[in-house]
Amino acid sequence: MNIALATGVTNQALELRDCRRLDDRDYSCMLAVRSGPFSANVAFYFEVHGLKVFVASLESLNKSLKGSARLKPEHEDPYIELEGDGRGHIKVRGKLLQTGPDFQTLQFEFTSDQTLLPPFIEALKGLQGEHVT
Repeated sequence: MNIALATGVTNQALELRDCRRLDDRDYSCMLAVRSGPFSANVAFYFEVHGLKVFVASLESLNKSLKGSARLKPEHEDPYIELEGDGRGHIKVRGKLLQTGPDFQTLQFEFTSDQTLLPPFIEALKGLQGEHVT
């Protein structure tokens, strides 16, 4: 399953590609980000509970236009976060890591619009309903 946050801008993108539930606890996907001239495609893992909290936080953010929602692995540093400014603008930010002999990190941030959240939230809810593969 692919889950994209529509941005309406060609040089800004956030997409969870090939998302699948690994077991009763974990999901995996490829996280694709484009922010201005920077881009990354990295493996991204998160837990069932983390996705549940993320979706609930996004729903609250969508209603109030304030607050933030963060998705990350329980015991690791990479994350994506959406934060509302109370006026309908959403900051999309994150930190991505690639470990190994050649360590890489990318911190990104761009602004989107609150009206683009509902399809993203609904797609994430669809992922929650998937069975273990």
